[in-house]
Parts: sequence; C-alpha cells; structure tokens
Amino acid sequence: MLKLKNYSLISIAVLRRILSVTLILGSQLKIDNELVTVSINEDKPLKQIIATSNNSYKVKEYCSNPACILFPNKANYLNVDVTLAMEHS
Repeated sequence: MLKLKNYSLISIAVLRRILSVTLILGSQLKIDNELVTVSINEDKPLKQIIATSNNSYKVKEYCSNPACILFPNKANYLNVDVTLAMEHS
C-alpha cells in the first residue's frame, strides 16, 4: 500500500497513471528477478518521477516534488498534461 501523505492531488493523479503503466509492463516479465523501471525527468513542476515493478505486482515509486500544486484547467480537470509536459499535435 502506497502512503501518499504529503502528495498533492496532481501528484497522485500522475503517479496513478505512471504506476498503472509500470504494473502492466512488470506483469509481462518472464523471469522472477527482473525489474522494469519507468522514469520521467522534466523541468516541469513534478521534476522527476520513478516507478519500478516486477512480475509479482510489487511496485515502488519516487516523486521529487510531491507537494506540487497546479490549478485545474478550464474544464475543471486536473491538468496532468501540463504537469508531464505532454504536447498534443
């Protein structure tokens, strides 16, 4: 169970997505001691996010700026795209 004590809502939303991807990738591993790591390094508010998983559905996470505060977008949704520096074409 993750303890998200000092995490903002936007940090939790981003971590949920990153952890989901990491768990899916980890579940596909064939060897018991293998690990998969997803790492995002940006100059955006969260700065660095790292998640690691194995094929036993065990996951670890790290966020360098968990108290990041961002305001909702015009549609009143958490602005995860800005937090992760995603660009839409």
